[in-house]
Formats: sequence, structure tokens, C-alpha cells
Amino acid sequence: MSVAALMNIPVSDDEFNQWSFAHAAHHRDCIRATFAKNGTELAEYVLDPLNRGDGFGTWLYNHQAMHTAQNAALGTQGFDLTDTNWQDAGQLASWIQDNENEHYQWATILGVG
Repeated sequence: MSVAALMNIPVSDDEFNQWSFAHAAHHRDCIRATFAKNGTELAEYVLDPLNRGDGFGTWLYNHQAMHTAQNAALGTQGFDLTDTNWQDAGQLASWIQDNENEHYQWATILGVG
């Protein structure tokens, strides 16, 4: 999955659904490529569909665990992606940018999307 799809800031339910699918697919691509590159097995949590209506439940923490492990495996730096108000357009835009930044670093190292 292309990392470019993660740069879009979703507004509508359809856009969130598209972003959620692309985001989860990119995580899977990076997990697979990390294993191929250095034999590191990384845990995968369910990221799609993203249910914004339940206050994200454990999604933010599972997602952060995946980022923390991926960054450790590749020696990259990350952000705290657990603390944001997705109802605030500015905070959402910042979160999307920080998340995409990490995915871009991984994609560059791994040669994926």
C-alpha cells in the first residue's frame, strides 16, 4: 500500500474508512518487509476497521505498540500517537502528519509503498 494514501486527512466517514484500510495495509506491508529484512517478527493488531464511535477503545494503544516495535526494529524515532483529540481538526491533522512521518521513514528503509 502506498504511504501517500496516509497523508490525506479524512473528514467524512468514507474517507476515514479508506484511510483506515490503507493504514492497516501499510502496517502489514512494513511488518512483512521487516521480517524479510532482518528476521524480526512484529505483532500485528487489528487496525481496520477503525471505530471512532467507541472512543477508539484499545485502538490507540495497540497502534502505538505497533509503532514502538517497528521503530525499535528499524532504529527510527517516533512520536506519542496515543494522546490526541480526533474531533479537533488541528490535532487530527497533526496526528496524521506524525503517523505518516513514521510510516514514510519505514517505507524508505524497507522499500515499500
